[in-house]
Amino acid sequence: MPTETSEAAPTGRRSRLSEAREREIYQVVEGLLREHGYDALTMDEVATAARASKATLYRRWNTKAELVVSTLKQLKPPSVTEVRADTLAETLVEQLRAAGRRLSEEASLMRGLGMAMHQNPELLAAFREMLLLPELTATRKLLDEARERGELPPNGPDAEHLLYMVLGALLGRPLYEDKQPDTDFLVEYARTVILPALGLRA
Repeated sequence: MPTETSEAAPTGRRSRLSEAREREIYQVVEGLLREHGYDALTMDEVATAARASKATLYRRWNTKAELVVSTLKQLKPPSVTEVRADTLAETLVEQLRAAGRRLSEEASLMRGLGMAMHQNPELLAAFREMLLLPELTATRKLLDEARERGELPPNGPDAEHLLYMVLGALLGRPLYEDKQPDTDFLVEYARTVILPALGLRA
């Protein structure tokens, strides 16, 4: 018998849930994640708590991993990369400030999901495809626009390099200091590490 995370959605038309109904389901999933964690979460449990059929869930979300990542994506708008300011330097500082606020609010949830990703390749793949890659695409556009304005040299660091710098701060502080990368830390990191690496001033 297939597991909850690998069971495929039934073939046929996709379920046409209203935005309001989808949001109700996302709120149910968020609550269950906080209460039980990813590994203990099942589609049966979501269906019961959301008063929806399991078939309806699988017609809209192919896997548990897709549903969970969709929940993260939809309940926490806007995307950090949608934060914009007048210059690239100001934009990056404000994006890291927004990321710090979000991490402070969701530290426990994100820590639990981060651990689950190490044990669940399907969850990691969904996170990369649905959250990380769109953020990377938006960052690449941001840097390209800055080059067109003359804020960055044509051969300067690319979006992947910037991503690695940010991930270094997010993952490194808990390992080295046993502290979460809060807003103050990330803003200071942006000003003293990221901006100089890009040749920008705060």
